[in-house]
Amino acid sequence: MDFNEAIDIAESAWELMGYSKRTRRRYRLQIKVMARKVGKPLKSITPSDLKRFLLANKREKSLTNATVYSQVNALRAFFKALIENGVIEDNPASHLPLPKRSKKLPTYLTTEELQALLEVSEAKSRNHCLLEFIYSTGARISEALDMKTVALDLNKNTALVKSGKGDKDRLIILSKHASRDIKEYLRKRTTLSDYLFPSRSGGRLSTRYVQKMIKDYAHKAKIKKRVTPHVLRHTFATHMLENNVDIRAIQELLGHNSLATTQIYTHVTTERLRRLIDIHPRETLVDSA
Repeated sequence: MDFNEAIDIAESAWELMGYSKRTRRRYRLQIKVMARKVGKPLKSITPSDLKRFLLANKREKSLTNATVYSQVNALRAFFKALIENGVIEDNPASHLPLPKRSKKLPTYLTTEELQALLEVSEAKSRNHCLLEFIYSTGARISEALDMKTVALDLNKNTALVKSGKGDKDRLIILSKHASRDIKEYLRKRTTLSDYLFPSRSGGRLSTRYVQKMIKDYAHKAKIKKRVTPHVLRHTFATHMLENNVDIRAIQELLGHNSLATTQIYTHVTTERLRRLIDIHPRETLVDSA
């Protein structure tokens, strides 16, 4: 059996197990890269082959531990599916070590930086509303670009994310400001499309296009940080927490399975508070001793 047939079998198993299309597509690509670089028949691959592949790939592409972590999960899921379907007898990925994932605090924008970013995007209504939507809802970029107009209820300031991460549906909220801007944008829009933020042809905007668009706007707004769609999502979560929104509500809005994932934002606000120590008024007073 060749790798393409084996991948098809594994993908069918993943679909039955409820893996999302996005995850299945990512795993499929990662397994194809492994098969090409290892260059051995499926049944002759050893644990050492997989370890050498992971290490060489990490060094060659300067991959982060998080990316290698995802690759290991893909390899484990692939060979596990093949074992369960009787394609192979020994699992070379069963004891692959998972790399330690770094716990960097997420980058986010201050209110002044966010305001500047939104202001420079105002000339193009679709782009401005897309930025407003991501920040207002905390949606992932894929969720924003997949959003259809029928999933919006701008009178109630809500939208329904269909098949988000983990293939789950969830309700998200929009600010009144964002709802008002999107209403005006839709009223004037001439492109016929089911998508809320379509390309000129009416199709789905590409993630790469939006990444470059935000980068260009950030440069124009003189923001020194690296600004991405995910930074806007981080900004939403951080600003919500700073405004005393319950962390479990933020977890639900972000679509996190685990509260632990959301709790990283408590560290962000703690770091912000720590920076205030150096400018505390007491530091300006002279000790009487």
